[in-house]
Amino acid sequence: TGVLQLRRVLVHGDVAVGTVLGVSAVRFVLPEMLRVAFVFRDHRAVTQRGRQWVRVHSPLGKRLALQMQSGRFEPMPVLHDRSLPQWSRMLLPQDFLPSDSLRANQELPA
Repeated sequence: TGVLQLRRVLVHGDVAVGTVLGVSAVRFVLPEMLRVAFVFRDHRAVTQRGRQWVRVHSPLGKRLALQMQSGRFEPMPVLHDRSLPQWSRMLLPQDFLPSDSLRANQELPA
């Protein structure tokens, strides 16, 4: 049922701006994981709390680890289910760009 829920949210879910409350390492788990706690407002402007585990070596995990070291967290997009807003996932802003835009940004000189 988790896969079906994820698919439904990816197709019909809403996106909100989330604020990271905290990031901590999950101990005694392989692969290495981070525990992320965040808040966001759903489509009815009700504050919702969310949490999830993120792989340390994923793009989202690397970004959160850098923010954790600096002590400053930037707003991140949160995808949530309209009927079950407590079911939510934090994503990267780049996840919402078309693949053509991603390729063009990678080809730009730094």
